[in-house]
Amino acid sequence: MNNRKRICISFVTILIISYSFFIDQFYEINEKVKTFDIFTGMAGTFFILLVLIEVQHHTVSKKSYHFLNSGIILLLFSHFSGLLCKMYEYPEVLRQISYDFIEVISFILIFIGIHFTMQENDLNISKLKKLASTDDLTNVYNRYEMINRFNLLKKISDRNDNPLSVIYFDIDHFKKINDTYGHSMGDSVLKELSSLISCNLREQDIFGRHGGDEFLIILPETDLKGAVTLAEKLCDKTEHFKFKKISKLTISCGVAQHKKLEAIEKTIKRSDEALYLSKRKGRNCVSSEQDESSF
Repeated sequence: MNNRKRICISFVTILIISYSFFIDQFYEINEKVKTFDIFTGMAGTFFILLVLIEVQHHTVSKKSYHFLNSGIILLLFSHFSGLLCKMYEYPEVLRQISYDFIEVISFILIFIGIHFTMQENDLNISKLKKLASTDDLTNVYNRYEMINRFNLLKKISDRNDNPLSVIYFDIDHFKKINDTYGHSMGDSVLKELSSLISCNLREQDIFGRHGGDEFLIILPETDLKGAVTLAEKLCDKTEHFKFKKISKLTISCGVAQHKKLEAIEKTIKRSDEALYLSKRKGRNCVSSEQDESSF
């Protein structure tokens, strides 16, 4: 039997004994108090105890736990004391202190505890959203999030006839880096490169890891010429950047402009074909659909 079941059985036993005691004393103390009042009071107390158990087993921070626990225990105490005051006809001042005042304090503590719990939940939701949309190695968008955002930008572009372009690039000879220096070195290179590219993009540009050493940049309000210019800049920045553990790194880029009502998969495919053209041209360069070779 687990602890939760033991606690529940103990509380129910105490409640039954207490209820029996109150009923036994009921007619001797105050004939004006109805049995229904005692029963509802005990039921309310039992409900508060169940809430207390749930709070103790719920995953909350220590801060939230202490406020909620203290508030519920005080509420339980005020509930019992109010019931006793009503049955034994204690002075009104004592009833107000033992029941009303303590109840107000308990609700304040519970409110504070709930407030902290909601803050923690919001933070956890934000973390989960970030985990679902971010590549855990490079801390840029993952493939799933890139596709979602591309679809959204495509709809805007199709509706408003705004230019929308993509840059598809990968690292030249990345397999050689992994084979020579190990996968940890490859991971380090991916992180550094992602940070470098991110620093050279506009706020509205969407940058993410498409898979392995392949990356995708979505450029709203950018035509093919503007995308090519940016890709050439990124190639130059990468070539002259001093990476921590390797002497030199280059990238090859393929650029394509989205055509109205075209599926995003087709746009990405055209940029991928342009990327392979850059590979055939000797790497460390930019190719687009306007180059001489046809796809």
